[in-house]
Amino acid sequence: MQPFQALLENDWQQGERNGRELFRQLQAQGYPGSYRTIARFLQRLQQPTQIPHQSRNISKPRRRFRKRSKPTPRQAAFLVLKQPDKLSHKQQQQLSQLRQQPTFSLPLQLAQDFINIVRQRQGERFDSWLHQVDGSLSKPLIAFANSLKGDYDAVFTALSSHFSNGPTEGHINKLKFIKRQMFGRAPPQLLSRRFLLAH
Repeated sequence: MQPFQALLENDWQQGERNGRELFRQLQAQGYPGSYRTIARFLQRLQQPTQIPHQSRNISKPRRRFRKRSKPTPRQAAFLVLKQPDKLSHKQQQQLSQLRQQPTFSLPLQLAQDFINIVRQRQGERFDSWLHQVDGSLSKPLIAFANSLKGDYDAVFTALSSHFSNGPTEGHINKLKFIKRQMFGRAPPQLLSRRFLLAH
């Protein structure tokens, strides 16, 4: 193929684009190869010339990303839920900036009050907190408070009592995990045996 490349490139530059015709012309001049080799070479000639790497870099403008000055809703919720003594200096500044905005000042305070009620088990403050939420204009907090009112007795007991069903839920979760492991793999007798050994 090497001796015939110059002839093929010359015919290509003169405007001949028919691969079969170029192949017949080369055969007439003594080309012993196959048409597939000619076709591959013509495909390389059809590809546009690649731009050098440096010129591509010069032509592309650099994108500049602006730093977000305000926290996203997810970040704001994280700031409220995290304990104050575990916040970094930057996070404390962000939370202080949110409190200074009239739109977020009261909702943030009510949200943190409810978190403290849950953490410290201060059920006696629950009724006054519900009353404050009803007087606010925060629709998300009002909807949340209404959902708590729908199961008031259970919520009040959970906020007032130091007992928890966490250990029970943990055992149930463990048994469900064992059941998923054994499903379709062993008879019920072995599953029952594993349940007993799980305790």
